[in-house]
Amino acid sequence: MVQQVAEINQIRDTFCEALAEMLAVTSVLPSESHFVLVSFKNIEPAWHSLTEAAVVARRIPHPQLLEAIRFTIGTAEEMSLVTQVLKRLS
Repeated sequence: MVQQVAEINQIRDTFCEALAEMLAVTSVLPSESHFVLVSFKNIEPAWHSLTEAAVVARRIPHPQLLEAIRFTIGTAEEMSLVTQVLKRLS
């Protein structure tokens, strides 16, 4: 179990670092869990690209989070796919 938590934390940290370098991303909320909240300059192209790639993520129906998407940390391969899809926006 400890090893699994360490692996998820490493995947999360790598994912957050990649997101922080993207021009389309305005912020990555620091996280100690298996969720990451990411704000975008323009959420619609990001959301469209993710849904077209069959990436499951969640938009939060809150007025202050209208430009944000919440990601659940998956496997390294899954998060790599998300990163590749979002890099195309920059």
